[in-house]
Amino acid sequence: MRKRIFISLLFFSLSVVILAQIFVILKYLEGEIYTFFDGIYWVITTVTTVGFGDIVFTSTIGRIYTIFVMLYGIAFIFGFFFPYVVIPFAEKRLLFKLPEESSLKDHVIICGINRISKIVYSDLKKNKRNCLLMDDDEDKVREALEEGLTAVLSDYSLESFKRNNIDKALAIVLFEEAEKNLDILLTLQDYELDKYAVLNLPEYAKYLLMAGAKKVFLPKSVAGSQLAKFVSENIRGTVEAREIVKGYGVAEICVSEFSKIKGESVSRIERNFDIKIVAVLKGGKVHFSPEKSLKVDVGDTIQVFGKMESIQRLFEEARGYF
Repeated sequence: MRKRIFISLLFFSLSVVILAQIFVILKYLEGEIYTFFDGIYWVITTVTTVGFGDIVFTSTIGRIYTIFVMLYGIAFIFGFFFPYVVIPFAEKRLLFKLPEESSLKDHVIICGINRISKIVYSDLKKNKRNCLLMDDDEDKVREALEEGLTAVLSDYSLESFKRNNIDKALAIVLFEEAEKNLDILLTLQDYELDKYAVLNLPEYAKYLLMAGAKKVFLPKSVAGSQLAKFVSENIRGTVEAREIVKGYGVAEICVSEFSKIKGESVSRIERNFDIKIVAVLKGGKVHFSPEKSLKVDVGDTIQVFGKMESIQRLFEEARGYF
């Protein structure tokens, strides 16, 4: 659609330039001097059939040219612009019925379409996870579909979630406002799947946790890619560790509310798991080479180095897999 609009504007602009130049020449032959800008003004008012009459031709050829420009304008608007641009645009925007259900299985449902949720969608897709975006805003759903994303229009009712195979979903991530996130959690309270929520206001976090959210993220302290990583790891039950040398690697591990290591100091964690903590992300601040006395709490992200099996064991303890 954008290509069609661009082609139309380019064609119209070139036409105006050529017709304006002819206008200047014909006026010169009539003994009158007009600028190129005057020509553009006359062409546009004539093409659009407005015709103020402040500039007119007196010669026969000039009047014939005026008739040609008026007919050209009518032909361009109703013969080209409307059928080629306006009508297809209207059909796409007004007549296209947005999908309301999907046949995806073993997928992650993302409620709320925005910049961060699209990042999560993209990163989960890179991890070979099926993803489905849901929103109750038609424009957001339409925009997502135009970007090639899998999205459906939903009123977040139980019926809507059933139509999108909530019983076969692996996890659900909520990006809506706090009240709407709470409604969704209560709607899905009987479904046993991982539920994550993203908020701007931390004071609502406890209510979402009580309603069944496994974890609540704050966008200011965690990037979309980190959230996608967290969801993907929980689905697999294994940490995403990057091997540096044979048998040793690095990983970022987020501490959950069910963790066995919450409240533990850096030195105690390093000693118990035989790993090295390189950095700790706490409250939006990164502590590189953290002090041994620094305590790790829920929501913190720790970057570690060590044996791959030690990292996996720490991951299981940090997530509360026991």
